[in-house]
Amino acid sequence: LQDWNAFYPRLVQAIRGEDTDTPIIVPSSSYAFVDWLPYLHPLDDPYAVYDVHPYVPWQYVFQVHDPVHFPSELDLDYDDQDDVLDTAWLRQSLAPARQYQAEHGPVAAMEFGASRWAADIGAYLTAMMEVLEEAGMNHAVWAWYPRGFATDGDQFDIRRSQDFDDHRDSEDTKALLALRSFWQKNTLRPSGVVFVSGQ
Repeated sequence: LQDWNAFYPRLVQAIRGEDTDTPIIVPSSSYAFVDWLPYLHPLDDPYAVYDVHPYVPWQYVFQVHDPVHFPSELDLDYDDQDDVLDTAWLRQSLAPARQYQAEHGPVAAMEFGASRWAADIGAYLTAMMEVLEEAGMNHAVWAWYPRGFATDGDQFDIRRSQDFDDHRDSEDTKALLALRSFWQKNTLRPSGVVFVSGQ
């Protein structure tokens, strides 16, 4: 789509013709990339929620070659100088979303995560959730459970082993343990679910 800003307000207008108060989630361009959010024209709608998908940095999230640890030092901006990948780097990567939220309304991270085999995935997910919470942004980890993809396409399946070649489900993956630990901090649970190990 060449011009999301020209198209998406028409979608919102059509929805508002039928429903005036249900929140509408509006992603930024380019798969809701955080750096594109400042270019999204905001709506005059009190129930608009702007969406980003902070799969950052891609060198960590996708782990395409050698393992990348969290925290670690590596060239993240292609200037041939190592950068420090840590919680502070994640916080800075969300600066455009925090600024947009301050100026235009709520921003949520409706997807984030990392490859299930990513080194230190528990530490990474915990750090990302911490910076999203600090920013007051609702968030959802991408839990990829595609039907018919038992051994393929499970790169982001948090229930699967951290071993690249092991496609079995496990109840104690580093990703699940980190998520359960973080979710235990929730004080509001309208569904009544209790997050404890093994449940």
